Amino acid sequence: LIVEGDYVRLHGLTSVYGRTEVEYMINGRFVERSWFVSTPIRDVERIEIFRHSSTVAFGSRGGSGVVIAYIKEPGYTGLVDVMHLMVQGYHEVRYFYTDVVSYERFTGDHDHERIIYWEPNLVTGADGSVNFFMPVDKEAGPLNVTIQGAGFNGSLGYTRMVIEK
Repeated sequence: LIVEGDYVRLHGLTSVYGRTEVEYMINGRFVERSWFVSTPIRDVERIEIFRHSSTVAFGSRGGSGVVIAYIKEPGYTGLVDVMHLMVQGYHEVRYFYTDVVSYERFTGDHDHERIIYWEPNLVTGADGSVNFFMPVDKEAGPLNVTIQGAGFNGSLGYTRMVIEK
């Protein structure tokens, strides 16, 4: 499963129409991507992903894969025999860089990416904004910044930007 923003595709699959994006369903009905991704995550009971030969039941629309979300019914108490875990991520800032970087090993036409900063618990202020600071290597090229998160209502957010130095 490859997710870029709100565009989702299954690696290597295309439909008979040459499309690569998966089809979306909620409770067994096809829906538009915007409706699917705006569904609050807290309302979702489970998600099923169909690909390859398992998409035959969906006809030509399922050729690129199908993602189905099932919404919780009123009175839903959880699945039987499922352990529920609450994962918070790292609880302190982690720095993935060194002060002295040897660029001699980064030669050739290879694309090398390094994670230089990771902060899993950014909390916005009342106005919805947040500030953070990260170290930047003087000799590094453009920075590819990816920000992902979930709102209190369960909606997911994602953005990617390039910062030229």
